[in-house]
Amino acid sequence: MKTKRTLASFEELWPAEIKIKAGIDSGNTTVIGKDVPAVDAGKERQVRASFIRYLALGGCDDCKTHEKGLRVQGALVFGDGKGDETNGLDLEGCILNHDLGLLDCLFPDMVLLRGCQGKTFSFDGSEFLQGLEADRLEAKGGVFLRGVKAKGEVRLLGAKLSGGLECDGAEFSNPLGDAFNAERLEAKGSVFLRGIKAKGEVRLLGAKLGMDLNCNGAKFSNPSEYALIADRLEAKGSFFLCSGANFEGRISLHNVQVGALNDDMVCWPSQPESIGIDRFRYGTIIGPDAPTDAAARLKWLGKTHHMNGFSPQPYEQLAQVLRDMGHRSDARDVLIEKERLQRKYRRDRTASVVYTYILWLRDQLVNLTVRYGHRPLLAFAWLAMFWALGAIVFDTAAQKGAFKPNSSRVWQADAWTECAGPDQMKCYLASEKGKSYPKFSAMIYSADTLLPIVDLELQNVWIPDEAKAPWVRRYLWLQILAGWALSLLAVAGFSGLIKKSD
Repeated sequence: MKTKRTLASFEELWPAEIKIKAGIDSGNTTVIGKDVPAVDAGKERQVRASFIRYLALGGCDDCKTHEKGLRVQGALVFGDGKGDETNGLDLEGCILNHDLGLLDCLFPDMVLLRGCQGKTFSFDGSEFLQGLEADRLEAKGGVFLRGVKAKGEVRLLGAKLSGGLECDGAEFSNPLGDAFNAERLEAKGSVFLRGIKAKGEVRLLGAKLGMDLNCNGAKFSNPSEYALIADRLEAKGSFFLCSGANFEGRISLHNVQVGALNDDMVCWPSQPESIGIDRFRYGTIIGPDAPTDAAARLKWLGKTHHMNGFSPQPYEQLAQVLRDMGHRSDARDVLIEKERLQRKYRRDRTASVVYTYILWLRDQLVNLTVRYGHRPLLAFAWLAMFWALGAIVFDTAAQKGAFKPNSSRVWQADAWTECAGPDQMKCYLASEKGKSYPKFSAMIYSADTLLPIVDLELQNVWIPDEAKAPWVRRYLWLQILAGWALSLLAVAGFSGLIKKSD
């Protein structure tokens, strides 16, 4: 576009342009109208895009822009039919030395700010009927799109802002493509998408933010597709997703890194596999609506889409954050669920039915006994249960005379032989030889047979009489095996061998 350098080149100014000229050196906002004009508004609301460009670039001695910049409200800004200016406001590649504020304005044509350099750009309340292209825009301040309405794509690819980007209450509509695209955006401040309504895809891939990404109350709509893609985004502040935010579509936050997560579970997409958070890293969870209990967070992770069959990283990340916040029990619950899903995924990939069943039995054993090594103390609860059950079984058997001395010397002794009969055990214990024999205790006997590294001496001197109670002998074998298995699982759980093996 050819830059016009003199006021005279515009020939006769239009009424709205005369008003802007009259106040251009005041530093105040020139109010053409207090609302967004209609597309067929009369000359009193119309301003040529070339005239706006002329003033934005500083004007000339006859019409010099104030140091505070150009601020116009309520104008209909469109191309004046001369060459490229029919495309509307075109500031591509321009260097502006002042702020530019076009508030509550209507832009029927595409607005071009590609490669433009300036201070602060404000389009609050304006409407773009053909979209906005501001790729590689550089602003020493911020960019303000609060309350704008845009049909077509709004693009800020590779833009660099010394301040932030504020789009609170904006409406972006491009249902068949990208509604808002700020890939590779670099902003030292925050990006505010609070309360926006976006029909189409919102893209923030590779953006780098010095502060927050705030999506509170935002409505993202792109059914059956991604409504928000922010892969590889980095924000030193927080990611806000609460206050009634809503998704019709999926969200992708792969390889995103933020300082903190401030969210509400009801604000995330609700469909299965609609949340992509593989390698999504956050330092802590904050906010009154952000739950830190495992139950709520596991429901959240249950809606994730796994890129490679199953990705354990989201579970490991959540567990680490909860542990650092002091929620150790919840962190363990998250890791237990991670182990369950990871093992299930491994079994599902196994071709052999027999091997799959063997893996299932193993996984069930380590789950029920030590929760995959994350709750090794649970093995002691199982030991206590077997100890109590064994005490009942052995005491019942002893009262029925179903125990006998576990010694060949006793069986060959005269006192034992002389007591042959139904009450042989009672008879022997009443004899002089029997009085010195160790007394039977069901509770101690149960502990002695259950704990493999403990020798309480009763197992060596008493044994169930298989002729009188064969089932007690079989239970004894079960208890000995259970004692060894539970003890080994407890040791493996405390040492981390179970987790390391997987």
